[in-house]
Amino acid sequence: MRWTLDGANQTYGVATLAVTVEQDATAQAVYVSSTARYYLLDAYGTVHPSTPDLPQFSGGPYWFGWDIARALAIVPDGEGSVKGYYVLDGWGGVHPVGDVSAFAGGPFWAGWDIARGLAVVA
Repeated sequence: MRWTLDGANQTYGVATLAVTVEQDATAQAVYVSSTARYYLLDAYGTVHPSTPDLPQFSGGPYWFGWDIARALAIVPDGEGSVKGYYVLDGWGGVHPVGDVSAFAGGPFWAGWDIARGLAVVA
């Protein structure tokens, strides 16, 4: 697997990456701090921390061979680390991972790959 970062000079925010596995797909990186540490959401829902010192979480969504993961929203713990995150799928499903609240009542478009973005507002 090879990751290349478009706009590698970014120190925070969201960037689009090119992912090569067997075919090209897209992924999203969400930066945790200005030290260029980030979590990478691949097209299938797996979240990869960029360094071993970032918290790792289990139990997240994974869609084998299905490019349906669309966005990642990190939830900081207020002390410089991360307590969890949300993964948005293309149908609008929001999947909590880690020590974050469940999400319910949002829009959902079954069979229609239209959802694109997600943000957590404190």
